[in-house]
Amino acid sequence: MNLNKLFQFVSPPGGSGDANINVSFFDNEELIIKEINKYNAVLGCSPWITNNKIIKALADLEFGTCIVTDKNSMNNYIKDYLDKFNSIKTLGFDISQLPNNSYFDGNEIPGKNTSSIRVFGKLKEGITPLLHYKFLILCIIDEDGKINPKSVITGSFNLSSNASNSRELLLTLKNPKIVRCFYYEWAKAFLLSENINSFSKEEINPEFLHENSAQDIIDNIYNENQWLDAEELKSRGLGAFYD
Repeated sequence: MNLNKLFQFVSPPGGSGDANINVSFFDNEELIIKEINKYNAVLGCSPWITNNKIIKALADLEFGTCIVTDKNSMNNYIKDYLDKFNSIKTLGFDISQLPNNSYFDGNEIPGKNTSSIRVFGKLKEGITPLLHYKFLILCIIDEDGKINPKSVITGSFNLSSNASNSRELLLTLKNPKIVRCFYYEWAKAFLLSENINSFSKEEINPEFLHENSAQDIIDNIYNENQWLDAEELKSRGLGAFYD
């Protein structure tokens, strides 16, 4: 039973009152598809993606998609959905196009994105999903192939087959600074992710980083932070001791 029918349509006069923000509690599947159809590429992160209507909308995009999912959450669904995922055009951007992300910047393995749907995390029974937020970044790819993030859809709504049966929240956000924050977060998740057709069964093994375990990545991030702290101390001189 879909208990959404218990809720009547109630909307505040004038909507959210902000052209850069839209709030939705119902018909979220339709809203997502409508928004996807306005753009030519989509990036994102989601624990699951098993909603056939949304998958179809992604497959219709001119330039394609790159969505990072949670390896542990998706594991039981990958076999049944792999053909559908592979029918979605891969957004084939070059790794050098990604925004700077501190440690990751300059340490990546050169190349281009290889799959429309990707996985991140560890595959282990009982493990808490490492990637649990849900957001789609709606983009325009310009004539030079540059990714231009324009809008974000985020909230409690999962991209799952039964999500429309729940009362859910979706926010559509178009403030450029907020959209860019999501873009940077997606880029970090992407660099930690693996091709859904050839991922490691247990360990985190990013396709575009030299490290092949979570501990190696954490150790290198720690070492870089130590180096950055030392460089800052040098640049600020003795004054740093008196702040």
